[in-house]
Amino acid sequence: MATDLFTWSNLVHATCGGLGSAISITAVFPLETARTRLQVDPDMKPRSSLPLVEVIRKKEGWGALYRGWSSLVVALFLTNFTYFYIF
Repeated sequence: MATDLFTWSNLVHATCGGLGSAISITAVFPLETARTRLQVDPDMKPRSSLPLVEVIRKKEGWGALYRGWSSLVVALFLTNFTYFYIF
């Protein structure tokens, strides 16, 4: 029973689950940044998501869109790796 937990298949599924979550949050993180900025910055004018992302990128650069990304991507990778490995 315990040896069923430590299989190559489980490791592959867990790695794919972790990488999938890391890739997906990387793709949508600029939209999350734009949403957060709209909520906390009184000077931001509401507009659709992509133009707002472009305004932030032009004003502050690409790094501003991904500020805080690293801690979130590590947490999501580890959470989903564990989830897919165990279940």
